[in-house]
Amino acid sequence: MRARKGWQRIISPDLRIKSITPWGSGKEKKSHTLMPGELATAKLHRQFTLPDRQGQSPLPLTSTRSILARLGVEVHNSQGRIPETLMQGKTPSEVMLLHHGEVPVKMRRGNRITRMYFPQLTKPLRHAEIQKMRKSGELVLGKDCKVHSNGLVEIRVIPVVYEIPPDAKKLLAKENWLTGSKRNAFMQLLKRVKKPVRIHSNHIILTETLPVKLPKDVAMFFQRTTDGSSVHIQSHLIDPGFKGPIAMELLGFHEKKSRPDTVLAWLCRAE
Repeated sequence: MRARKGWQRIISPDLRIKSITPWGSGKEKKSHTLMPGELATAKLHRQFTLPDRQGQSPLPLTSTRSILARLGVEVHNSQGRIPETLMQGKTPSEVMLLHHGEVPVKMRRGNRITRMYFPQLTKPLRHAEIQKMRKSGELVLGKDCKVHSNGLVEIRVIPVVYEIPPDAKKLLAKENWLTGSKRNAFMQLLKRVKKPVRIHSNHIILTETLPVKLPKDVAMFFQRTTDGSSVHIQSHLIDPGFKGPIAMELLGFHEKKSRPDTVLAWLCRAE
């Protein structure tokens, strides 16, 4: 990625599964069904040279493929591989998969599961820049959005939850949803329920924000819900030029039930 420019230098192309190893098995497999609560590692089909930033190589973050996150699976880098990443000067050769959801997830070699990105190579927008874009209509952040003096924004989470009907669980478990592009077909099997978003520790829930519109040269990086109770597991990255409601796969942190109403985010341009 070092030779790339602009956002292509910051966001990698899709990365595919080369092999999967269920946690503790020590056996690499070409295909596997990840069960709820299961942990596994996935070797990736390629690596990229880390971009250079003032003589140093920033560590990449992972962006879970959206349909995988909607099934409750989180993709992330292992902390134990940080020394290897820095020594090789390349993105990690494998990632960890943790299933927080309730339906078995089929996957196999060649399936797209993640991207790498480098928020360190971006520059946060200032309050005045954000307000100017909103006034011109170039940037839409939804009703009741709050822009703080440091440029941090609060995006409204609407009272909607997507639930998996009991009769759809078997259908969802039979299909490999990572083959091709099946997000619309997957969402049609879910039930959209208008009710407050309530979440607790290790509980994952699928909801969405009010519609937003980002300029083609501006990305959004989610931080956490404003009350600190949960985090968006898919990715902290919302691509430049995104338009529409943002699907939120929220994973709870607190033992007590909470009701996250807004999510915090930065708006950034490529350096």
